[in-house]
Amino acid sequence: MMLLKFRHQLSFESVCREVADSISWQRFCRISFGSRVPHPTTLMKITSRCGDVAVTGLNQALLAKAVEAKLVKTDKVRADTTVVEADVSYPTDSGLLAKGVTRIAATIARVKAVGEAVSTIVRYARLHPTAIAQKVRVVIEHFRRNVMDMLGGEARAMVVTSSRVEALSWSKKMNDYLAVKGYDDMSTLVAFSGSLTDEDTGESITEVSLNGRSDVARAFREEDAYRVLIVANKFQTGFDEPRLMAMYVDKELSGVATVQTLSRLNRTYPGKTAPMVVDFRNSPASIEEDFKLYYSDAHVEGDVDPNALYTIGDRLDTADLYSRDEMDAVADAFLAEAGGESIAKVLSPIKNRWSGRLRQAVLSEEKTKRQELEYFRADVLGYRNAWQFLSQIVDYQDPDLHRRAILTTLLARNLHVDADEYDDSYL
Repeated sequence: MMLLKFRHQLSFESVCREVADSISWQRFCRISFGSRVPHPTTLMKITSRCGDVAVTGLNQALLAKAVEAKLVKTDKVRADTTVVEADVSYPTDSGLLAKGVTRIAATIARVKAVGEAVSTIVRYARLHPTAIAQKVRVVIEHFRRNVMDMLGGEARAMVVTSSRVEALSWSKKMNDYLAVKGYDDMSTLVAFSGSLTDEDTGESITEVSLNGRSDVARAFREEDAYRVLIVANKFQTGFDEPRLMAMYVDKELSGVATVQTLSRLNRTYPGKTAPMVVDFRNSPASIEEDFKLYYSDAHVEGDVDPNALYTIGDRLDTADLYSRDEMDAVADAFLAEAGGESIAKVLSPIKNRWSGRLRQAVLSEEKTKRQELEYFRADVLGYRNAWQFLSQIVDYQDPDLHRRAILTTLLARNLHVDADEYDDSYL
């Protein structure tokens, strides 16, 4: 510490303060991390005891040795201290404002540069073949499981993309997937305006050259083989195909474009009840907000967690209102089409157990117990609704999820909080 004081021309108080504030100086002085730094008076006593001459001589010798070993650089610096007369520029409001504008403009330029880079990365990820291939798998399997056989086997679907490049990529990946899977009972069409260059072949691509059809809308309507239409800024308004049962959205929608695009599903057709939308890009909140501009009672349910079935299922199974054997008995009777009486026979113990405990909780004014039973009913309804939606998108391989879905679908009709009337329509 005495060498640091001498080398940097510090006072006793300053050198102690600097050492206490610097880990590297503490290590130089061999002071363990966390240990106390000597007080300035301690250094003063050492100097007084040894004498200023001895301490100064020792420090000079140590510094010379360090310079010789090239541990310390002692380059000389020459400074020109000549005083030159110059005007003093005092800050003004306009000058400060100008500097502020310059700084803000520079900051905005940097933010834009970062934003453009991020946009490029996002666009690259969105257009990456793997990302599109994963969406293609979801679309085709969902369509085949849930849509294709509707309307007497004539149901159609539309894939909405953001650009011609994306539409071309979707077309290639969908055709590849159909070929690999051997799905020869359906084909795709692509609709876009103008032309683009295929990055893989370098050829100029148009709607006609890609489809081999001069009238895409007519081919989609009249030729049964074409079940999926991939569009890019085309046919999102004014297109009238009443057999359109599903829409797969891979494009950001806003304002009137949201309403116009999704309304392609609104055309009536015999047997058409519940068109489906699978959206890869937009949030339920944004869709609802856009529709509210035109429909005051518009409502969109929030996101559904694919793991919700397992979460709710665990709560149902541990509520002590049915056993595994009882759930299997209900599911087996339903799957075997055993008839309404057989189903009612295996379902009644669960239904009566719940309603009996609810009556007892009401009579004894056990609020906690009644709340637990009402929560069970809410979970039954929640599981049924989640299954109806998620099973269309996710190919669950767990048979227990399906069996529990059968149980909750039947129970949902028969668990009533305020009445003893039950729905026996399944009989």
